[in-house]
Amino acid sequence: MFVARLLALLLITAAPSHAVTQQDYDDCNSGNAETRIAGCTRIIEDSQEPARNRGLAYYGRGLGHAQKREYDTAIANFDAAIRLAPSYTPAFLNRGTSYINKGEYDRAIADFDQALKIDPDNALGYYFRGWAYSSKGNLDRAIEEYSEAIRLEPGAYLYSWRGDAYRNKGDHERALADYEEAIRLNANSVNGYAHRARLYVDRKDHDRAIPDLTQLIRLAPSYFAYGDRGAAYLARGEFDLAIADYTEAIRLYPTYGGHYQSRGLAYLAKGDKDRAIADFRQAIELDPLGSKASRDELKVLVGEAGLPPRKNMLEMLK
Repeated sequence: MFVARLLALLLITAAPSHAVTQQDYDDCNSGNAETRIAGCTRIIEDSQEPARNRGLAYYGRGLGHAQKREYDTAIANFDAAIRLAPSYTPAFLNRGTSYINKGEYDRAIADFDQALKIDPDNALGYYFRGWAYSSKGNLDRAIEEYSEAIRLEPGAYLYSWRGDAYRNKGDHERALADYEEAIRLNANSVNGYAHRARLYVDRKDHDRAIPDLTQLIRLAPSYFAYGDRGAAYLARGEFDLAIADYTEAIRLYPTYGGHYQSRGLAYLAKGDKDRAIADFRQAIELDPLGSKASRDELKVLVGEAGLPPRKNMLEMLK
């Protein structure tokens, strides 16, 4: 999972006597990855720049490569940043998140340990370390880390992530409490609504899932939010609403076969055999190995015997 919360930084000022211009500094701070990489590279290549400025430019260039998911290159730049600015905590934090994205959790934890030695009250350090432990499957330690981050800096996203750790442990009540706190702290918390909706979906509590998914779609429309709400409508027997949501999910992510399969089930439940067949065939074309339900439905629809009744497919969703 790509880290969206990359730190904004590189607060450096152009020196008029240098070849580097203010525009180079501005570009190095840009939110656009390519612009950032180019601007930071110009600073790095200017031998007149102080070592710390060049170190921060390596850091900024590392962020640009991390944005592009070029994690090995990002790590190499963070390495250079740390050599030139060894007490710069964000370089350790973002090198650690790059290691997480590569699946190298122990290296990530080592970087977060170092960041917290430099800055023991850095809430992001505990949050990222919790993420690394969660990724390793150590949910108890992850909860400890998230709790410390919350103590230092209560934030909606931290409650959402701790809620996920509780949910993955099967402690749904504590998870729900954390999601609700996230939403209380930020009424527009995308993570809060998304994660609480996922908890309700896991519980097959469709009546509560649908309002959360509707709010999530209002805040941040996505194929998975439409797909999850479509599944809830399908389970409740609201087939037209399910079809509408699956259609939007397909528009947003046309190469995912699962939504064609689910829309096919909704069409089938409505008695629209032709559209169901078309969707099952498309699901199989997109995912030949993973669309067993679609293959089975097609066999039933063309009259082959010895397969489960179609209603069982829908019962599984309830």
